[in-house]
Order: sequence, then structure tokens, then C-alpha cells
Amino acid sequence: MVVQKFILGPGKRHCGALPFSFLIMLFISLNLNTGWLFAVDQLNATWSFVVSMFLFISNCIALTYAAVNFSIFGKSLHQESNVDFWMGIGVLNAMAVYTTGSLVGFLESFTIFLSHEMKHDMYKVCTGIIILLHLLVILWFIIENTWLTYTFNTIVLHYGVLVWYVATMYPKQILQSTSAMNGLLISNVVVAVLALFFRIIILYSRNKHNKLYKMSTPGCNSHHADQNLEQKINNWY
Repeated sequence: MVVQKFILGPGKRHCGALPFSFLIMLFISLNLNTGWLFAVDQLNATWSFVVSMFLFISNCIALTYAAVNFSIFGKSLHQESNVDFWMGIGVLNAMAVYTTGSLVGFLESFTIFLSHEMKHDMYKVCTGIIILLHLLVILWFIIENTWLTYTFNTIVLHYGVLVWYVATMYPKQILQSTSAMNGLLISNVVVAVLALFFRIIILYSRNKHNKLYKMSTPGCNSHHADQNLEQKINNWY
């Protein structure tokens, strides 16, 4: 996936379906993940919050690199190798799961930091974080299905992480929460499930005839297709 060959005009050029910039950011992310685990193990709320924030940011950057690159090479991958095409989709979804998991970790670290280090009321902090998560899910659902339709076209599993998180969070809180908090938790579960359901429907409807990844010209090596791909490669790399 990193050194996939693409035929461009008379010669060949090695270009990654996954760019090296993605691998660099992933390397940084994995090191930050290790640092975050050490901070959590030492019960250091401040460092846990700071490192988890940078971990989430690095994952967002890595996912963006991979998604943009796949949007450039998706048609060529589908034309040349279905195996590489589906491997690319698998990598994107795995990275989306990892990124969403780091978001969950960041929100939990942020909650602990505000309540234990900044001495804010735990109930108010938890309420604010749950509302923030609620708004983030809705906002991201709108963005990825409008402005980022093609770039994030193949990503769906991140909503599965959200469903798992809010569904497991609700039973832990139900016995010690107020009715208002329980209402927010139930609302988050419903929103996450609906987002996953409608995301699957949208992706199925958009891709059932594979219009986005079919070449508009006959064959991957046509002159016009090569020129467009060459231009995109030069712009991205």
C-alpha cells in the first residue's frame, strides 16, 4: 500500500496509496499513546489531558492524510487491484476507529482534569462533556456527508466506537445519575445509533453502483486520466 506502482505515461512512478506522511504521523501517534498510558498509570491528570489532546490531534492529521490520498488514488486502485482497494478501505476504517477511540480518551482525560485538577463540580463537568459529545457527533455527521462526501466516502466504523462507548457508559451511570443526566445519556445512545444507521444507508446508496471509483475514461492508462493523476500526485507530494 505504501509503494503501490502507478503507470503514468511512458514510465512508472512509485506512489503510495498510503503516503509516508501518514506513516510518520502514525509513528508519532503510537509514541504519544505510550506516553498517555504512562501518564494514566501514574495518575497524572494534567499530563494525561495534555498527551491525550496531542494524541487525538495527531490521529486526526494521520487520518486526513490517508483519506485525502485514497481519494486521489481510489479510482486507480479499484482499476488495478481490488485487493489493494479494499485494503485501503480497511486501513481508513481502522484509523477512524483508532481516532475515535483517542477522542473518547481525550474527553475522559479532560473530564478528570477539570474535576480533579481545576476543582470544578464533577456533575457539571460530566454534563458539559456529554453535551459536547452529542454536538460533535451531529456536527461531524453533517460535515462528512456534505463537504467531505468523497474524501471520507468509505469510512463508517467510527460510529460503531461511539455506539459502544455511549452504550457502555449508560449502565455505569444510571444508578448514580439524575433523571436529567439519564436523559442526556439516552439521547447520546440514540444519536450514535441513528448516525451509524443512516451512515450505512448513505454509503450504500452512494456506492451501490460504484460511480465514484469507476474510471470516466476507458482504462487506467489513457492519456487524459494519466495527466489528471499526475497533476494530483504533484500537488499532493
